[in-house]
Order: sequence, then C-alpha cells, then structure tokens
Amino acid sequence: QAASQTLHSLRLTGTTLYSNVEPCVLCSWVIRKAGIARVVFGVPAGEAGGFTSQYPVLKDAELNEWVSPPEVVSGILQDECESLMNKRPRY
Repeated sequence: QAASQTLHSLRLTGTTLYSNVEPCVLCSWVIRKAGIARVVFGVPAGEAGGFTSQYPVLKDAELNEWVSPPEVVSGILQDECESLMNKRPRY
C-alpha cells in the first residue's frame, strides 16, 4: 500500500520487492498483477510458495494476461532470514 500511495498508482512497474520468506501463491498473483519487476527473498515457502511450489505463479510465462514474470532472486541471506523468523512470537 505504501508503494502504491508513494507512486500514486496500483502499477508498481520497475520496483523490487524484498521479503524474508518467499511470497505465497496469492501474494505472487498480486505481484504479477502489479507489475513488480524483481522479487528477492531469503527462505523458500515450500508447497505454499509462488516460485518453488507446484503453482509457480512468479515464473509462469504462460500467464499471458499479465506482464512478463519478474526476476526472482532466492536464498539471499537465508540463514539471517531464518533466524529472524525463529525469533517471532508464536501464537
């Protein structure tokens, strides 16, 4: 929301999204629709992930109604990201 407000647009063309964990399939759909150009994450999300799961929304070039898939960089600072995730409170 902050990026859209700053850019005065729902289109986030040319932007980079950074995350500790791989975006899920639903988040990946929003990333594609917004036109985000690059996604950088540390920890894969397994079967829920939008890049590494059986539903790789972030890299599926067959989804013609959307812009080209974003560049995806995974495993960046993975140990540090996992450490941060293990420190969060459990509910």
